[in-house]
Amino acid sequence: MFSVHFLPAAARRNLCSHTQNQGNCRGSADHYSLGRFQIPTDLENPNGPRPDKDLRFKVVYFKYGHNRNSNSTRSPTYDVIFDNSINKWKCDCPHFLSSQQSLNLCCKHIQGCIDLRAAFDRFNDVRYLDLLGDHLFQITEEEYNNMMAE
Repeated sequence: MFSVHFLPAAARRNLCSHTQNQGNCRGSADHYSLGRFQIPTDLENPNGPRPDKDLRFKVVYFKYGHNRNSNSTRSPTYDVIFDNSINKWKCDCPHFLSSQQSLNLCCKHIQGCIDLRAAFDRFNDVRYLDLLGDHLFQITEEEYNNMMAE
């Protein structure tokens, strides 16, 4: 159901605290007392425990932070939704929309939501779930609809 991913020390990371971002989660591990991790983006959608109802999450950026460049595809937040009618997760991040969706794979935002819901410590490091808890927020359908109306 789940697999633990271990990466070599030099591997790129795609999750670190925005307060400790030192060059897109790269550089010396000494800069990352809150942890930095590589969430897999090659896992089938869905995986892990399947929700039995629609779910919505607001995901605050995992690594880069908001880029004020108007040509950037980066956003300060992404919306992740589990659509129970089709038993699939969806995300509005560029990576998911441009490739992962058509391949039926999860992006890091979706996988983070799956891991946090399951309290799955993929890296055997309590800081992983703490970072996810700082970046992922489950919202109600009413909250989501209010945000969409703004």
